[in-house]
Amino acid sequence: MLKAYSLEEVQAMGPDEVLGALMSRPADVYPLYRRLREISPRYVSPTGVRFLSRYEDIRALLRSPVCFQADAEDDPRSATSDWLRVRPLTLLFSNPPAHTRMRSLVSRAFTVKAVNGLRPLIQNFVDARLDACAEKGVFDLAEDLGNVLPTEVVTTMLGIPDEDFGRMSEWAPRINAAASMWCTDEQLKIADEAVRGFMELLDRLLTEKRRRPGDDVLTVMLEAEEDGERLSSEEIKSLALTLLVAGTETSTHLISSGLVLLLQHPDEMAKIRRNPELIRAATDEILRYDGPVSVGMVREATQDTTINGIEVTKGHQMCGLLGAGNRDPEVFPEPDRLWIDRPNPKPHLTFGAGVHVCLGAAVARLEFDIVVQSLLLDRHPDLALVPDEPIEYVTDFPPLRGVTRAMATIAGA
Repeated sequence: MLKAYSLEEVQAMGPDEVLGALMSRPADVYPLYRRLREISPRYVSPTGVRFLSRYEDIRALLRSPVCFQADAEDDPRSATSDWLRVRPLTLLFSNPPAHTRMRSLVSRAFTVKAVNGLRPLIQNFVDARLDACAEKGVFDLAEDLGNVLPTEVVTTMLGIPDEDFGRMSEWAPRINAAASMWCTDEQLKIADEAVRGFMELLDRLLTEKRRRPGDDVLTVMLEAEEDGERLSSEEIKSLALTLLVAGTETSTHLISSGLVLLLQHPDEMAKIRRNPELIRAATDEILRYDGPVSVGMVREATQDTTINGIEVTKGHQMCGLLGAGNRDPEVFPEPDRLWIDRPNPKPHLTFGAGVHVCLGAAVARLEFDIVVQSLLLDRHPDLALVPDEPIEYVTDFPPLRGVTRAMATIAGA
């Protein structure tokens, strides 16, 4: 059971207590974020990591050209861990110039044209999922829809055979659970097993794609060339791992949590029914209000610098609390309100900014747009959450926010 902190408890907390409560995976992080933002928005923890909770500070950190992802080699477990060995090679954890080169070569798979070309594929997956949900009448928004769709999309984008889908859906959350600097030894062991399985599958697939190229991202990466540069096999596998890690769990929680939020806010959902063009604005407001990534990666300064007026010395580590920045009242009026037609909205922080801005953001938005249109507008406008059924949330990975169980019912079921 996730702990819910009372207003009195939060107001009595110091910054160390706030951070401790955040790491304990509370039911509601936002009162804690508010407390930290008010009493110590640039707090340096006992570990030496500075935690930022104001929007402009976090945005400046994300956009800094000299603050890079902290190196996994600093973790003493990296000598024996398959995941920690390969993690610095993924787009999520790599830094310029290697990051710049790899991103440039793979970005052609995520152009506007390429993403729009995924619409029929995603629509087919959504239709099949919704057919299965309709047969049940009462279904789980997470287990029957959110958990499945993003993995289907990533698996197909990579050209991975259908028979391997089950393993992909198991590997993704196991690796994601060890993506944080706070991962336990047991989480790391499980992630290592998943990484080994995924890499063995990719070795086989790359051999096949070299013989018979396909219409998939693995083939795009094999054929990508710029100024005579090509991606190595290790780089291709690490980029594929990036898609598995970044393109599944976060999209899963956007779909599950986003649908729950719309069903919990019928006045906002009514706006979409009157004007379906608001779906895209609703997607970004949900990403701001309760996005799937609540804590950013730890960044380390590669030289002395200044971050929005903060003097930072070389080697100093900082972490942006994205969920706190997304509810900064200095930037978002009425920040604790879900307001899908919010006037003149600022960009949320959930997809990051700067060189590490999420490469697959457009795919995640497209998936959620299609789900909302198909489920809540076209098929089941009277869909409702099942009364008195508990809604469950992520409990094993502090940086992620998301619904893991939410029962919904189709009218008349």
